[in-house]
Amino acid sequence: MKRISSAILIVVTVFLLAMSLLGIMATTVHAQAGAPFIKLSPNSGFSAVTISGTGFSVWGGITIYWNGAPIPAIINTDGDSSFTAIISVPDQTSPGAHIITAVDEYKDEARATFRVIDMTGDTGPPGIPVTGLSGEDGVNCWDLNANGTADKAEDVNGDGNVDIMDCRGPQGEQGLPGDSTVIEGAEGPPGPAGPPGEPGEDGLSIVWKGEWDEDEEYAVYNAVSYGGSTYIAIDESAEANPAESADKWDLMVLMGEAGEPGEQGEAGGGGSVGTTGFFLGLVALILIAGSMIKKWTIG
Repeated sequence: MKRISSAILIVVTVFLLAMSLLGIMATTVHAQAGAPFIKLSPNSGFSAVTISGTGFSVWGGITIYWNGAPIPAIINTDGDSSFTAIISVPDQTSPGAHIITAVDEYKDEARATFRVIDMTGDTGPPGIPVTGLSGEDGVNCWDLNANGTADKAEDVNGDGNVDIMDCRGPQGEQGLPGDSTVIEGAEGPPGPAGPPGEPGEDGLSIVWKGEWDEDEEYAVYNAVSYGGSTYIAIDESAEANPAESADKWDLMVLMGEAGEPGEQGEAGGGGSVGTTGFFLGLVALILIAGSMIKKWTIG
């Protein structure tokens, strides 16, 4: 019984050692991310903004918040600690400064300020009403005798009608060419701002649907990823391959070509125990413990 208890103690010790190593590996991966940071491009506007982030743990996903509320975003990660996200400015957002926050699975976050531009013009000054003015009735230009009647003798051009066309005099002689010198006057002051236009219709927001699935039906403004690129639906579709259906999908973000290999970096220090080496060592320890149990039991 004493030998069997010792064998059980060895197995428990090996198990606890394995759990400790897994915790160290997870902590090491998270520590390598560095301090989170995001950059906005542009940092002001009224429609959309691209977010570039570094120093995040991207394996568990990134969530984007607008003034503390999560919003849809098209997020692309490089599998290391950086990501790029595209968001639309939420509808009914008031002009001024707003906070954009990116958060990873470890609750590490970074913030940046985006300023929404006011696209409404200033209200013009009120007009001044004019009252109390009245003039006398005028005389039509064709009414040569000013009797208020279209007399036959007043049909000067002979077209059978007495109207404004009879007011035209005979064509004069062609004048001499004028001076072609252009004299530019001083720039006048700006005119008053016009009245504000009527509110436009509410726009539609992009809805991110993840990787394209041929079994799913998509609506207009649904966005998917396919073959490394991003597409946005311009019509309702089902089983329509984004790369082959230009009448259903529009290319939004094209996957770039692979860059040239970088220069070889300096040799790194000794790394922590890899997953494969750890489990091989664990199996070896279990086999040794089993052999010892068998030896003690038989002996």
